[in-house]
Amino acid sequence: MSTNNGLSVFDPAKQTFKSYSAADGLPGADLGGWGLASRVPVARCFFGGFSGGVAFHSGQVVDSPYVPPVVLTDFRIFGRP
Repeated sequence: MSTNNGLSVFDPAKQTFKSYSAADGLPGADLGGWGLASRVPVARCFFGGFSGGVAFHSGQVVDSPYVPPVVLTDFRIFGRP
């Protein structure tokens, strides 16, 4: 489904959502502005919004199991180290 913050995919078996944004390659955040969406056979969906259009092939999406390490390089409270 398209939202004003990217695309979301619902997995009914797991009862979970996975969201995709511009960081995942979408043309921008708002893909729900024009209400343009179309589904065609073979798990392809097309969405249009204020940022452009996108063809989403859900069968070709592969989530990376890599979780980058978190490294703190600075810590401040109220602007003071």
